Amino acid sequence: MKLFTKNFLYTVSIIFLVATLLLGTLYIVMPRYYLYTKEKEATKEFSDVVKSIKDKSIEDIQSTLAYSQRSRDGLNISVFSDKEKQTIYPTIDVSRIDLEINLSEPIQTTTNKVMKESIVDSNQKALTVYGEYSIQPISEARQVLIKLYPLLLVTSLVLGGIAAFFYSRYSTKRILKMLETTTNMMSLNPDVACDMSGKDEITQLATNINRLYDTHLRTISALKKEVDKVEQVEKSKSEFMRMASHELKTPLAGMMGIVEGMIYNVGKFKDHDTYLKMCRELLINQSNLVQNILSISSLDNIKQLEDNVETVSLKEIVNEQLESYLLLSELGNYQVTKEFSGNSNVLGNRLMIERVISNILSNAFRYSTIQTTIQVILEDNIFCVKNLCSNIELDNPMQLFEPFYRSDYSRNKQDGGSGLGLFIVKQLADKNNWKVDITIDEQQLFVVTVVF
Repeated sequence: MKLFTKNFLYTVSIIFLVATLLLGTLYIVMPRYYLYTKEKEATKEFSDVVKSIKDKSIEDIQSTLAYSQRSRDGLNISVFSDKEKQTIYPTIDVSRIDLEINLSEPIQTTTNKVMKESIVDSNQKALTVYGEYSIQPISEARQVLIKLYPLLLVTSLVLGGIAAFFYSRYSTKRILKMLETTTNMMSLNPDVACDMSGKDEITQLATNINRLYDTHLRTISALKKEVDKVEQVEKSKSEFMRMASHELKTPLAGMMGIVEGMIYNVGKFKDHDTYLKMCRELLINQSNLVQNILSISSLDNIKQLEDNVETVSLKEIVNEQLESYLLLSELGNYQVTKEFSGNSNVLGNRLMIERVISNILSNAFRYSTIQTTIQVILEDNIFCVKNLCSNIELDNPMQLFEPFYRSDYSRNKQDGGSGLGLFIVKQLADKNNWKVDITIDEQQLFVVTVVF
């Protein structure tokens, strides 16, 4: 059943019930209320009349009662002499001859009520005053009410039905409009909103629906962004695994060829000592590559490390990491200079900071040209390494942060680089909101800068 129909039927039923109860209550209560009111008015009027004729002469009593007869509303007064049993009032004047006619004392019946009170006149003569009023009209009113009941009921139903129709239409109009709006909200259109005119509960409901819808839209938008981010991460992981499998497969295939050549003593592969050393170098490179891949895989599970922060001295970490590369500087005829200044204390995870600094230093010592100078600069929370390199031609130096990227593939293969060192640096920097940057000038000066 629709809301309008239900509201209309409920309203008409209530009006019918109220009209029936009202007419029934009127039929029952009206006689009692009428008797109560009639008795109260008659008693007061009778009491006033009695007070007005006390201690007066017979002539004055008759005159007073005759004068006040017009103002009495349905109350008949009669006065009798207790001793002579004569009627003092009312008197009947026939042909201007006063004839006193003795009337009988009033008797109370179902159609009238009688009040009685004893007084004395000015001569101390005992008199009895009677007050009589009729209750017949109430019985007639009941009969009229019974006859009018069908007409009154039909009239109340017709008028109530018309009023209920317009009321139901008005009261459900805003709700139906709200229903239409909420249906349109299913399309997730941001321009849809419920009408908030008015100050009643429906307006409050419309306001709450609008707020809920806005929250719903914001939540969906946030979820979409998270889904896109997850999809991007999964895509990056898939691409990374594809490149990793290629990096692992190619050297292994080459090593399998070398081993088979040595087994069957084919051509130059008869020199087992030379090619065993070559296989050993390939295995070392692959082992380093696997370690780097495992390190990258562990980047997704470093929440515990991110929470374990402390105040770390960059100067101390740089000095510790440089010690392991001093031997490389002697073998490669490198010159290492250090420029430290300012306060190098930063807040972060020590292991992550060590990994970043170590990878940057390793990259510098591995790919610098022979007999060059490697500059290590530390100023406050900024760590910078500068070195000369060769054969790097990039439109965008930030490409070096991509996994397995090499500007000169064959040269880097020979140097044993996996193409993951700077990628790991970038990943750790992004997770800790550190800023990392690479620049290469025309003289092939390679500069890596990290702001912790």
